Amino acid sequence: MSDIFRYIQKYQNRSLKELPFTHVDALIFAQLSYIDYRTIRNIYAKPKLKQIAHLLDLQEVEAGYLSGKDNRRLLLALAHAKRYQNIQLINETKIINEETCEQFHALTFAYKQMYYIVFEGTDTSILGWKEDLHMLVYPVVPAQQDGVRYLEQMLKHPFKKAIVVGHSKGGSIATYASLHVNKKVQRKIKAIYNFDGPALQSVESLEPIQNRYYKFVTQATFFGLFFENEENYRIVKSNERWLLQHNLYTWMIEDTNFIYLDQLDSRFYQINRKARDALLSLTHQERETFIVSLSEIFDDNQITDVAQLTNSWSQTSIMLLRSLTKVEKEKRDAIMKTVGLVVSEMLRR
Repeated sequence: MSDIFRYIQKYQNRSLKELPFTHVDALIFAQLSYIDYRTIRNIYAKPKLKQIAHLLDLQEVEAGYLSGKDNRRLLLALAHAKRYQNIQLINETKIINEETCEQFHALTFAYKQMYYIVFEGTDTSILGWKEDLHMLVYPVVPAQQDGVRYLEQMLKHPFKKAIVVGHSKGGSIATYASLHVNKKVQRKIKAIYNFDGPALQSVESLEPIQNRYYKFVTQATFFGLFFENEENYRIVKSNERWLLQHNLYTWMIEDTNFIYLDQLDSRFYQINRKARDALLSLTHQERETFIVSLSEIFDDNQITDVAQLTNSWSQTSIMLLRSLTKVEKEKRDAIMKTVGLVVSEMLRR
């Protein structure tokens, strides 16, 4: 059993020709989306991975809320690995829009004729989490539409092929975008990876991309099966508990592939179902009212980062209760009971 770092170390001298692109390689690209490269791309238009580790302020990378120390270690490992060091970062697009509640970050890496197009999941900003809540209400959110435009823009160049990757919300964007691009672009996509990202809320067939679509969740997944209208997924073993399994660094690897499990963790599956059913029991209007109320409470309390919420679960619970005042009592009680289950599980760890 190993992890990302042992995998890189073991296969660092194997080129992408000697060892063709693997699912684990896709996972590595997904994790790279949680790093901001804009400071160096102002100087170097198309830096290689072997340059990025030396050009970025690694102390700043390490200070990042989402796995900062591991991200620093990852950049250094890739910089010294023959397999990855000559891959170039040729595009980075970031959209932050408070009005439409959009947090969008896409990257394109290139090696020879292949593009590796990666969509970031939700960051720690409250804006990003508001966007996640919007996915409970609206079948399509702006980031998914921008994902379509991004793929069509990057793949307008002739003779280019692409592997499209995303983790969490980024997995949903990768799926939606690959499904909705024009047919000419869709033919250029060789694989789509959705790592623990929710299915599309709108029930639509994945048939046009089914034979190149790969979805992976962990044994106690919460986000990956939220809408639960997909059966085409594989379960990957994580060395962490419950929500912490969403962290890609905890996914277990053997040789050139993941360690797979036959079934989900039944206990956490039941907790996840209760949370999902409680939220989805709300009418469209109730969900919309809940999100608007919660957003106003965050704004009134000057909460801009998720870290501010995790510092005080009791305060967070009070905020949730206040935002549910216009929801029927029975539904409100069910949601708060679910919140209690979630908080108690978080505290147990």
